[in-house]
Amino acid sequence: LVVGIKACPSIRKLDLAENSLGPRGAGYLSTILDSKTSLVGLDISVNLIRDEGANAIIESLVHTPNQPISWLNLSENSLSDFSAPNIASLIRMSANLTHLDISRNDFQNDGIRLLADELALCSNLRHLNLSNVQLDSNVVEHFTLRLGQN
Repeated sequence: LVVGIKACPSIRKLDLAENSLGPRGAGYLSTILDSKTSLVGLDISVNLIRDEGANAIIESLVHTPNQPISWLNLSENSLSDFSAPNIASLIRMSANLTHLDISRNDFQNDGIRLLADELALCSNLRHLNLSNVQLDSNVVEHFTLRLGQN
């Protein structure tokens, strides 16, 4: 699959949702993202890529010059606070990112606070899905205060 995707440089949206990629498959996918300079949408939701796979993909996106990705779905992948710094980096570094779905993951309060701090500085993100990440009232307050600064 990776070879086929790499051979097609004009792919603009790639939907690999619900394919059991796991961390290893996400690692393979990350190796070709730097050649996808026309990719604007990536859906890898419901693949149990965990932090290891998410971090590999995000690092590839962040380190690709002029990465046009505007839509990224990482929902339901067993991501935790260990992914939060890289997701924050993606938010900060990707000027085109307008839609981010990180719902139905295992973030805790510290990870969400870190993301909220980054979002306070972000002007391009228009849609953020955090449904089913078990936010407590303190985190919601922090999130609201930080977003109010933007």
